[in-house]
Amino acid sequence: TLKSVEGKHYTIHNTERPLFQNIIGGTVTKVNLGNVNINMPWADRIAPIADTIKGGAKIEDVKVTGNVLGRNWVSGFIDKIDNQGTLRNVAFIGNVTSVGDG
Repeated sequence: TLKSVEGKHYTIHNTERPLFQNIIGGTVTKVNLGNVNINMPWADRIAPIADTIKGGAKIEDVKVTGNVLGRNWVSGFIDKIDNQGTLRNVAFIGNVTSVGDG
């Protein structure tokens, strides 16, 4: 679980790679990603938080701002929700660019 102290909302700034590959049964809450600049034109399944959330994983009260560039299957938040993953009260503000054909 990755979360802020109760009553606080923290921001991780200037990330250049996805925070996680997969989140299985975990929780990310009240944590923002600010000024994201992911520039991976050679890579597929690119998203700032994670490629996949599954197994009851929850992403809640999270905002991402910035730019995301990848080849195929590019997202501003997560790429795939599987097996009861949940997004709640989330936002992406920025640009998402796919340079591939998928």
